[in-house]
Amino acid sequence: MYGYGGMGHYDIHTEVIMREQWLRFFSKEQMIRVQEVIRANGMDGLYSEFGLLFIEPSAEASAEPIVDEATRKMTAAFRRSESTPWGFGGVHSCICGAASEAHDYFLPGGWITNSLCIHYLAYHRDAVPETELQKVMHLGSGMRFPRPRELKRASPQEFKNRAIDAIRSLEHFG
Repeated sequence: MYGYGGMGHYDIHTEVIMREQWLRFFSKEQMIRVQEVIRANGMDGLYSEFGLLFIEPSAEASAEPIVDEATRKMTAAFRRSESTPWGFGGVHSCICGAASEAHDYFLPGGWITNSLCIHYLAYHRDAVPETELQKVMHLGSGMRFPRPRELKRASPQEFKNRAIDAIRSLEHFG
């Protein structure tokens, strides 16, 4: 599991914005813990304790998605999510070419996840640790079948185009 470093300056203004938004997703007890974790360990500590499915698969995607109870629970929770008030300077690309959005999401029940969460469960189940799968199974937002855009399956041509774009962007630094 990994967290995001370099998220910029964290200040009291950020905390006020976060508190207002997070109270819709976290209980008061969880909010107290969130504040303690951030003050002690910064945002990386927050992701370590409240992050869900921040993984980096090392194997290619399965040929067919696994759309079972876990995938359907995550889909239902993700549809009720709200994007975080912070963003990142880029996106995370999965080994198979699926790309995340440039911000994360609050899930009902007090978790933070990324836009590839459904993709990881559907196409990279072998890379999902059992502890993460157990967290997903305890999500209480019901179950929904994922739409194709929620599965974020990248075509081979999209993957090739992203690789070419990445190489071209590096040429500017050389």
